[in-house]
Amino acid sequence: MIIARNNRVGIDKAIFRLQTLLGDNLTWNDTNVYGRIYRNNIEGKFYPETWVDGNEYSQVFVNDNHAGLIGFYVKDVRTIGNGIMEADVEIIFTVDVTKIYNSQLREDEKALLEVGQILVNASSKGFTIDDSNNVKINNEKVFADFDRELIAYRDMQPFFNFSICGKLEYSTNLCLT
Repeated sequence: MIIARNNRVGIDKAIFRLQTLLGDNLTWNDTNVYGRIYRNNIEGKFYPETWVDGNEYSQVFVNDNHAGLIGFYVKDVRTIGNGIMEADVEIIFTVDVTKIYNSQLREDEKALLEVGQILVNASSKGFTIDDSNNVKINNEKVFADFDRELIAYRDMQPFFNFSICGKLEYSTNLCLT
């Protein structure tokens, strides 16, 4: 299920195109595709949270009620030029590999390859995968910018965490969708 803002502009509009691409093409069961992930400071610790409604944010990757959770972590520095903005984005995936394919096998490599096949062709959506060091695996690398205390259990069977790193281009036009 795609979980997105109604009034998307800028990077949220570009992220929505990728949410739709993943939501329409992944064969995974019971997967939530969230939008932008924020690095929110709560009592001196940084947690990955997504906007829910109004001023409400929720920690995304602590929910084990779904087989798969996907979110878009936008790094703090962006580039602007000729009506185009560019941002470094990590698409974070945390999945229960026994539930996304309804199998008792650990199909982590299958999950990674399925995502790779979809995103390799995402340049029409403004996303290009980084040339090197573009796949991160395990909690320490995937969640390096966040406190991992609440998601420590997600780094063992049946869970699999990985991220795909790339650049996301989008228009500086302020039109809403």
